[in-house]
Amino acid sequence: MMKKINYIIGIIIGIFFSCENETIPYYNSENDAVRFSNKINDGYGGDGIVYQSYSFVSNPWDEYVIYDIPVILIGNTSDKDRTVNYTIDTEKSTATEGSYELMEGIIPANHNEGYIRIKLYNVTGDKTYELRISIQSSDELEKGPSLYLNAALSWSNSIPTPPNTYTRITYNMLIQSPLSFSSPSISYYSPNALKTIIAAFNWNDWDNPDAHPEYPAAYKRYFTQANYKYLPHYILLNIEQSYSSFATQLGKYIEEYNSTHGTPLLHDAGTLLGQPIEARKY
Repeated sequence: MMKKINYIIGIIIGIFFSCENETIPYYNSENDAVRFSNKINDGYGGDGIVYQSYSFVSNPWDEYVIYDIPVILIGNTSDKDRTVNYTIDTEKSTATEGSYELMEGIIPANHNEGYIRIKLYNVTGDKTYELRISIQSSDELEKGPSLYLNAALSWSNSIPTPPNTYTRITYNMLIQSPLSFSSPSISYYSPNALKTIIAAFNWNDWDNPDAHPEYPAAYKRYFTQANYKYLPHYILLNIEQSYSSFATQLGKYIEEYNSTHGTPLLHDAGTLLGQPIEARKY
């Protein structure tokens, strides 16, 4: 028994001296590195790719938007800005030439987080662009762990058609056409007209009753019935005939837009294709 104990102690001592003689790794500030986030909330998909997306639905008439993909510093902060080096995988990307513009990638001075900044131009038509981005080493920052070096950034201007009777009636309450204001038909529907409504009222949360505390509990069920982000259930516009005031506000927005831009907003689909978009008049 004593021999076994001595043997085990000998092994432990041997391991200790072996480790002592080896070079123990330590953090070296010259090897500061950078990576994308590994948090699900920041878009990490668990497959080595951080997924980022942007929709022009809420600002459909803007020419472009500046988009920042967050990056994280591994190491010590610096008293100067440091460049984040990256490349675009043109074989996996679907974004066409002229649909984006690469800007800077930096970790700002005295910060442990930074960004890769890209200008995204508005997408015409019902399509989605995507950029595949990979972090690379530079003289200032090495690339971090391989699982967190790739990102996929997509953007579009497409919008799902109102999916049910409840929201199609809402659309017809607001957009002028030969249809009755309470019609559920989408024969006069156009994506451009819906985008105009969304831009006028900044509507993108009608699937969340908590975002609209102005409606008492008795109305909450209408949010789940409609289940659509961009238009409320028509019942919510029937309260005190508020659809009339909303249509008036929409008309003012369209008039101001047309005056500012010099060209009218036009329907891009449906029976009114090519004709000016107008708010319903009551």
